[in-house]
Amino acid sequence: MVGKTLLHYRIVAKIGAGGQGAVYKASNTKLNRTVVLKILPPELTASGVNLKRFEREARLASSLDHPNICAVYDLVFHDDVHFIVMQHVEGLNVRELVNGRPLELKSALSIAIQVCEALTAAHNRGIIHRDIKANNVMVTEDGQVKILDFGLAKLLDERTENRKDSDRTHLTEVGVPYGTATYAAPEQAQGLQVDARADIFSTGVLLYEMLTGKWPFEGKTVIDVRYAVLHDTPQPLTKARPNPAPSRLQEILDRALAKDPKDRYQKVTELRDDLRQVLHDLSVADDPQFKEQLAPFAPRHLSRPGVLTRSLDSISFRTGVNKRVVAFGAAAALALTLIPLGILFFARHKGTASYVTPALRLHGSNTIGAQLAPALVEAFLRKQGATEVRTAGSANPDEAIVSGILPDKATPTIIEISSHGSSTAFVDLLNDNADVGLSSRKINTNEVKNLATFGDLTSPASEHILGLDGIAVIVNRENPIDSLTKEQVAKLFSGEITNWDQVQSPGGVVKIYARDDKSGTFDSFKALVLANKQLVSSAQRFEDSITLSDAVARDPNGIGFIGLPYIRDSKAIAISEGNTAPLLPNSLTVGTEDYLLSRRLYLYTKSTSQNAWTTKFIEFALSSEGQRIVGESGFVPQTVKAENTTIAEKAPSEYKRLTEGAERLSLNLRFRKGGKDLDNKARLDLDRVVNFITDLKFTGQNILLFGFANDGIDNEENVALSKERAQLVAEQFKRRGLTPIVVTGFGDSILVASSSTEEGKEKNRRVELWLKR
Repeated sequence: MVGKTLLHYRIVAKIGAGGQGAVYKASNTKLNRTVVLKILPPELTASGVNLKRFEREARLASSLDHPNICAVYDLVFHDDVHFIVMQHVEGLNVRELVNGRPLELKSALSIAIQVCEALTAAHNRGIIHRDIKANNVMVTEDGQVKILDFGLAKLLDERTENRKDSDRTHLTEVGVPYGTATYAAPEQAQGLQVDARADIFSTGVLLYEMLTGKWPFEGKTVIDVRYAVLHDTPQPLTKARPNPAPSRLQEILDRALAKDPKDRYQKVTELRDDLRQVLHDLSVADDPQFKEQLAPFAPRHLSRPGVLTRSLDSISFRTGVNKRVVAFGAAAALALTLIPLGILFFARHKGTASYVTPALRLHGSNTIGAQLAPALVEAFLRKQGATEVRTAGSANPDEAIVSGILPDKATPTIIEISSHGSSTAFVDLLNDNADVGLSSRKINTNEVKNLATFGDLTSPASEHILGLDGIAVIVNRENPIDSLTKEQVAKLFSGEITNWDQVQSPGGVVKIYARDDKSGTFDSFKALVLANKQLVSSAQRFEDSITLSDAVARDPNGIGFIGLPYIRDSKAIAISEGNTAPLLPNSLTVGTEDYLLSRRLYLYTKSTSQNAWTTKFIEFALSSEGQRIVGESGFVPQTVKAENTTIAEKAPSEYKRLTEGAERLSLNLRFRKGGKDLDNKARLDLDRVVNFITDLKFTGQNILLFGFANDGIDNEENVALSKERAQLVAEQFKRRGLTPIVVTGFGDSILVASSSTEEGKEKNRRVELWLKR
């Protein structure tokens, strides 16, 4: 087959073969991408049962949309050849990774956890894999697992279909022991009916293989292997693995590999959660890098007067990390270096010191965490009925604890805030050190992949828009410059412009002030302004926003960037790009996201979170009361307002006519990148607008929708696209009982960003909302 072409698939190489067909690497000549073809052998196409099984594999696998499952693109019948088109995964399978040697402990656990996540998605759809083995588990270069080959999958409810067994063709006949022998569960090896617990057994075999470098059940023949599966006990890890492993792992393996399905984990999520706990405990106890990261939380934070009222060696506490009771003793100093600040909060109650577990942990962005998060949390606790609500700082200005006494509690309820930069939000979510990730930028692709085991963090269930901010470019108030182009700003911060006289300002050597690498503000600035340029090496870097702003305010030659609430005594300047008019950051330009350096502030949560406080806090933060606090903190809330605004001089005459006497609403509706679906913010904004209109006792007859687009090939196509987007929004309003009076589009006639970049085009794709009273 190598060298042949099937439709537009050119076969490049043979990868392997199995009972259900040969597998080839191929090139999709239409889309210019590499794919995998699984071709059913000609001698099997005569069998209707085999064809049905083959088609079922494609149907089942294509229904599983999960980052840890190999995607199925198509099922094709061409020139008497049946084949499935699948995603090509670059990497090695577990068999190649192990190659007779144990994997590093954390690597093995990470792979097993991702396998469990893939199986969770399948089991939730009523699908079992029935052939989990090392060859079917691929690992990419960045550590992402992809499960291959759902060829032996079986619908769990197949036997409950409303028809008699005698009337059905069994695609997987009872009595036929499919599956690779060494991984097959005992009931599978005997050809008995199987369920999801068979996949749990196979995953246990896979984990044992990764931990020891060998199979738990071996033999010279398939018969010998099956006998071992049914009767033998695997060699314990203490003997089979050269390096020590936590004793908890042996308990997990014993339960996963139980002969009787009733003695195993009953759900794969239970196995996943136990493996996560072991991985987490290892990260806390053994990882030197983890210890180094937590060095700022060393015992010096406890040395401040009044924190403890008794000696440490007389107190027991529970770490919020591993849920086990630890007694302070000779090793107390070492233990404390591994414990985050919130876990070391002791409350004085009736003259004693008692440990209080954080109800909620908010970690990440300093932009959010410095002032906004404590204000939100204080109001949130009061909303729950708490009294004596207060915020306590620490030796580190970017950490705080907010506490309050709930009506039914004798000890304080505490919420932990750690603000070391947006990137730490995703690290701490991954390591289960945070419940809510605070980020002043959108989660990036690698972070989405790393956290895929906790759900899709870009989904509406996990990604929440807290408010809006504009990155203000700030200078000293004595600097006469009032505006710069985005290109000039990039050249200033990259060191290409070194003197103020190069941008028509009185001469002086430019001094650059910037946030540090952990900062979401810096990440946003890089993406929005620097692009491929690098920050000049002479830049002075800051972890704290206020300190940076004050430094610029003191330096006549200084320039920096900062979130809106931190402009303080410095001066913000207007920014333009291409032919767009320069705009200052303010509530309207940032709220509509027309300001070039506007950005969203995000709260990220795991869809798998079991902490009820997380949901409560998110609901409060997005409520009108929470948004009021966002505004009071200096950011732009998502509260809908109608404002008079100046119309651009170059705006189309029809646009001017329609907006005459109208007020513009303080938001635009935008779409998912490259698509026609409204993004997560717009979905909630629709309801906010409806509530705003209803409260005014207005109707849809007061609403005007104007679409804009510049992703078409010409003006005519841009106008059509902009009208289509406006119409999509109108349809959403109609579902909510409001029919806008005007729905039209103006193409690319009013740009808010340069159309020469994808980022600029994305910003120009929008729907404006206007109100005619």
